[in-house]
Amino acid sequence: MSIEDEIRTLQQIPMFRDLDVSKLKLMAFAGSRIKFRAGDVLFEEGDPPDAVYVILDGEVDVTRSGPAGDVLLARLGKTELIGEIGVLCNKCRNARIIAHTDVQALQIDKMTFMDIIQQVPRLAMAVIRELSERLEKANERLVTRD
Repeated sequence: MSIEDEIRTLQQIPMFRDLDVSKLKLMAFAGSRIKFRAGDVLFEEGDPPDAVYVILDGEVDVTRSGPAGDVLLARLGKTELIGEIGVLCNKCRNARIIAHTDVQALQIDKMTFMDIIQQVPRLAMAVIRELSERLEKANERLVTRD
């Protein structure tokens, strides 16, 4: 995948959509391209928040451990950003991420991601909006279970 392909993928992520191309290039250049095979663990629940990941290709499962074992919370694919909650809150990972298929990801280290957020107020607002929407959807799911 070329750097231009990575930038196009970054532009498809809702919270990055309005970012200047120069900031997207910075993320793409600063990031590391990592490959995972199906079944590989990207990170474990409880791991320190060292980076965010952009899924460039493939799918991952988001799981959490529960009393009856692991619970599948979501299956995420291309253009999804994962790991941002731990990085933003500086809290240990709250879920386990496992490659469901072979996965190519762009790993952006914590400092680079945080520097870009601090430099671009629109990105900070987009992150807040995205996380708020996720929280609202999670609340809706909880209400419909009762």
